Amino acid sequence: MTRIAVLSDIHGNAPALRAVIADMQAYKPDHVVVAGDVINGALHDLEVLDILFKQNQWSIIRGNHEFYLLSQFTDHPRPNNPIYDHLKATLRDWHPLIAALPDELTLHYPDGPPIRVVHGIPGDNQTAITRITPADQVRERLNGLSEPVMVAGHYHLSVDRHVNGWHLLNAGPVGMICDGVRSAAYLLLDAQGDHWQPTFRRVAYDFAPIAARFTQLRDTLGPTGRLVELQIKYARPIANPYFRWRDRTYPDMGNTVTWATVQEFIALAEHHLWDMLNEPYQVNRAGMPTSLG
Repeated sequence: MTRIAVLSDIHGNAPALRAVIADMQAYKPDHVVVAGDVINGALHDLEVLDILFKQNQWSIIRGNHEFYLLSQFTDHPRPNNPIYDHLKATLRDWHPLIAALPDELTLHYPDGPPIRVVHGIPGDNQTAITRITPADQVRERLNGLSEPVMVAGHYHLSVDRHVNGWHLLNAGPVGMICDGVRSAAYLLLDAQGDHWQPTFRRVAYDFAPIAARFTQLRDTLGPTGRLVELQIKYARPIANPYFRWRDRTYPDMGNTVTWATVQEFIALAEHHLWDMLNEPYQVNRAGMPTSLG
């Protein structure tokens, strides 16, 4: 019986990746697939890349964050974001390898149906099938998908859905879960002839090295780095609600992020973060933080 492990959205979180690798030892997967967003720009990207590219029997595809890195080397870099400037400076030597990674994979094993591995959806690494995406929208987005199984990332929550004959799976993120329970998520798939049996794993990891890293990079990453740190610490979307709030409250700021607006948002979010979350991320309300300090 073939067993595959699926990892996604590591986002430079080396402690979480190491915890997953340690947990996988008991399950002995035949192959490991990494469904994109290996890097982040704000954490241990070099360590994560070194770990991944030293593994045997691992396949890696690009996610949107790999494209953020690639865009920094073009005439159209992402503006006004110190995280991506840091990404470029840190990962310059890794650019050729990341530039050559595939965007999607199709897995063919004799004892299970074919699997399409993507980051978001086929041909689009920034759109996800969520736990509540309407079935008609799923059919529209996956029109032309011939494989009966699709494994994706990007959403930062686990998904196990059957729509229109497709089995749609999301492993959940290794490095930045968004359900209020800080841990590293990954997926095991066991071939069963006509289908793959999923087992979702959650693994605890030490947050202290992450907090130390953000303290070390405070001046380099600025207030944007603070948003990312809080997102990992509290296992909730923080950055995107901030950007929506900023654009509504301070429409003339453009893409600028300031310490003052981040602090203002944090104070507001302590009482209203649930209402600021997009509906696909409104899970585990009982686990909402009462403070974002």
